[in-house]
Amino acid sequence: MPTRRPWTTLFLSLLAIVLVGSGVRFITVESDYEIFFDGVNPRLASHYEVEDLFGRNDFLQVAVTPKEGDVFTPEVMSAIEDMTEQLWTLPHSRRIDSITNYPYTIVEGDDLNTTPMFESAADLSPEEWQTRKEFALTNVATKRVLVSDNGTVTGVSAMIMLPEGDTMAPIHLANEFESKIEEFKKTYPELQMHTYGSILLNKAFFTHATREFGMLLAIGVVLLLIASGIILRSPLAAFSIGVLMLTSVVAGMGTTGWLGLPLTAPSSSSPVIVMALSIASTVHLMSGFLKRFNAGADRQSAIQSSMRENLKPIFLTAVTTAIGFLCLNISDVPPYRLLGNTTAIGVAIAFMLTFTLLPALLRILPFQRRYISEKADQKNRWKKFGRVIAAQPGKILIASLIVCGIITLPISNNVIDDRLITYFDENVPIRVNTEYVMKNYSFFYGAFMPVSSGSESGITSPTYLQKLDDFVTWSREQKEVVTAVAFSDVIKQLNQNMNGDDPSFYRIPEDQQLIAQYLLLYELSLPFGKDLSTQIDSSRTSSLVRVGFHDLSSAEMRDFEARADAYMKEHFPPEMYSHLTGPPMLFAHIWNDATVSNLLGMALAIVVICTLIGVTLRSAKIGLVSLMPNIIPALMAFGVWGLINGQIDIGSSIVAVIAFGIIVDDTIHFLHRYRHYRSEGASYEEAIESTFAAVGSALLTTTIVLTIGFGVLAFSDFTLNSSMGLLTGITIALALLVDFIVLPALLGVVDKAPAK
Repeated sequence: MPTRRPWTTLFLSLLAIVLVGSGVRFITVESDYEIFFDGVNPRLASHYEVEDLFGRNDFLQVAVTPKEGDVFTPEVMSAIEDMTEQLWTLPHSRRIDSITNYPYTIVEGDDLNTTPMFESAADLSPEEWQTRKEFALTNVATKRVLVSDNGTVTGVSAMIMLPEGDTMAPIHLANEFESKIEEFKKTYPELQMHTYGSILLNKAFFTHATREFGMLLAIGVVLLLIASGIILRSPLAAFSIGVLMLTSVVAGMGTTGWLGLPLTAPSSSSPVIVMALSIASTVHLMSGFLKRFNAGADRQSAIQSSMRENLKPIFLTAVTTAIGFLCLNISDVPPYRLLGNTTAIGVAIAFMLTFTLLPALLRILPFQRRYISEKADQKNRWKKFGRVIAAQPGKILIASLIVCGIITLPISNNVIDDRLITYFDENVPIRVNTEYVMKNYSFFYGAFMPVSSGSESGITSPTYLQKLDDFVTWSREQKEVVTAVAFSDVIKQLNQNMNGDDPSFYRIPEDQQLIAQYLLLYELSLPFGKDLSTQIDSSRTSSLVRVGFHDLSSAEMRDFEARADAYMKEHFPPEMYSHLTGPPMLFAHIWNDATVSNLLGMALAIVVICTLIGVTLRSAKIGLVSLMPNIIPALMAFGVWGLINGQIDIGSSIVAVIAFGIIVDDTIHFLHRYRHYRSEGASYEEAIESTFAAVGSALLTTTIVLTIGFGVLAFSDFTLNSSMGLLTGITIALALLVDFIVLPALLGVVDKAPAK
């Protein structure tokens, strides 16, 4: 029907695409960092339990640096006080903290009074100013939390209670916060400001899932069409491929919308991948058509002949590619499961359109013949290349494996690790600002844990508080820690205040009733918005320990957690034992979980795909032979990666899974042709020469197209996408060399017997 009734096929195909593609209106974008964790993830469940007790820890922060001098001037404090007041107007604000409104306790007789530390700072006496400055620079609750070590940077933090169910609330809130900061910059030009925080991180995920979607799609379309037109030497061929490419993406994204699958930052690369894969599947059909058409065949017979010849291998490559991406469903990272599913859908749609829409276009468009002389065909470069390989397959196999081994050697340079903030390129504002904060002011990577006393109101127990304080003291001594604070710090400070500010009383009192009285007096003196709900739960059973880290990698964070866990097991009673949690700690663990699951996905893809090849080509030996040319390129690619980058993060860890499903396409086309010629009685040498002559040019074309398609992702400033794209592109390019040299040489060793 596609060739007999091309206009009908074209109309029905485009109608179906419009109907299916209309589902794009249902696509939602998920930006919260929690999308990286499964709903059944036990660590995420523990994280939610902490939030139920102490509230969510979403926050927005601005670091403020005077262009001259330190922050301890009336002018700077007045500016901070103004910012603190104005940030209370942010929607969903739960608490605003700064050096100016920090609860500073003063004892007058038997009364405990709490006052904002630098409120109306210009009215303070020189003596009081100096006292409070020294307190701010030395107190554990303010040093490296509200002011830098040297007093040159301070900041304002807004803790936010986001509404449930409103996925766009973080984006709207981040935009409003940034607008206020722009106003602050105009009002206080003498101050430098750097914004950061979890909500801005969420916005960055959202921005790179939406803005780059269009940008990378546009770049991909242009580059892929140019490459197709040049390689196939036919503008109409490039146009046909472009139509199929875009319709595959539209229908694929529409199907995603109808299925209710959201768009995330990692899965936003799916359209570019689908475009590249759709071209790869059409090049063989297009190449076969042009070859026959240019040789003098009529248009319809050229199309039908190419369809018959390529249906089986293109179907098999579509299935194996889809299997490779579907194996990402084993991943513990939901966005990569989405990437696998949306890409597999796009691949299936591209296959259907390749044998419906594309033949109709080939029948309708006014292709011009470009005759190829028989003499040129006899001197086919590919046959010569195949003849060289087939002449001495054993020696070539040994030599090529040695070269492959040398390229693989730097694989040991790779380090399996990542840092949350480095998911973004160096020039992305969220990374620039956060790295400034970590270097000059406070911390970004932090963790917290609830510590239970085991009984209601048990947090006033001297034994509980002492053990809590011992853990916090131990934490501060660790090399990774910037600061650690706990409820025990509040009690120690109150005990000192209530004893004439004598430093020797900066300790936990031994009387539980006295501690309870201190706590009651303190809570009664606290101003609005400064209660202890972020430190202790409503039943007074548990309190929260917070730990801030230096710029740590995931491995370093897990190492600290292991030591903290060992400390608690040794020194805490069972009821106090707990686990560190928080977004950075969650990400530190999801990487390990993802690595294991990706290895399982790789193993599953290898078994299923190689079995499928063996069954389809009716040869268990050929199925086993297909293993080597599809595993070696991934090992070589990671060897190259060890030289040019060396860090394997979540994005690059899935490359082995998806690359295997893609690079096996070339192997399938090569083996399908080889088996065809051998079954017709050709010798090994003849089959290799004919195979290169038949598919060599198409394989080179698809490799160039796929490398460009994945290379486009390297433009992404979301490094999980850029590292995946660049490493996959390298793998695909190396796979062609292996398929052109190692595979035919290997066939010469294992399948050189005369054809039956």
